[in-house]
Amino acid sequence: MRLKDTGTVLSKLRTSIVARRQLYMMQKEVLSELKAPMVKDLQGIWPTESTAVWSEVSRGILGKNWTKAREAKSTVEDCQRKLAKERKSKGENWVPNHFTISDSKEDGWDCSPIQERVPPAPIVVPL
Repeated sequence: MRLKDTGTVLSKLRTSIVARRQLYMMQKEVLSELKAPMVKDLQGIWPTESTAVWSEVSRGILGKNWTKAREAKSTVEDCQRKLAKERKSKGENWVPNHFTISDSKEDGWDCSPIQERVPPAPIVVPL
């Protein structure tokens, strides 16, 4: 490669790096202004709905309160461990309420919804 070509390559590389940095900053600005969807009415959903189960974790993350998020996550995980232990002691297998699960050598693993459509959730996006 000739010296002149090297300079052109370096110039293009610098331009690319600056453009990427500018794009990153624009994305960061846009994303920081987005509002997370919130459940309008927790009474309108099942207590096992992931939005309800993980709501305190989400609040901690969105509020940048990492201690609260970590504690809420531990609470969710401890509750799930407790439920699994209770099922095991009773000899019960976990069966999903909304999906069928199958696994075979021929077709592999499959998870299909029981209902064709998921009912709408009472979720709003704050403006």
